[in-house]
Amino acid sequence: MSNRHDAYRLMNSQSVAVGSSAAASSAPVGAQTRFVRVVTDSGSTSPIWYHTENTAVSSVNGALLVPAWIEVVKINPGERVYARTNSVSAILYLTELTD
Repeated sequence: MSNRHDAYRLMNSQSVAVGSSAAASSAPVGAQTRFVRVVTDSGSTSPIWYHTENTAVSSVNGALLVPAWIEVVKINPGERVYARTNSVSAILYLTELTD
């Protein structure tokens, strides 16, 4: 039996201002969080690279998220999402999800 599904309970949401000079960090996710939904703002023209474990996230070791694209990724309670972009600024929106 697979543990993948598309029905989650929505929990906390946060937005992270992302820039090009250093990786931005979200707040730690909650104790019940098992997944996060990540999306960039639709007005952004540059992609964002993100990672859940590496504070030095870059285009080399991060996952690419193009503008207005939504992804759901596995995360452990207490972890953070780190992100950066090549543009001056962008917004990364996170929604914590659980089973």
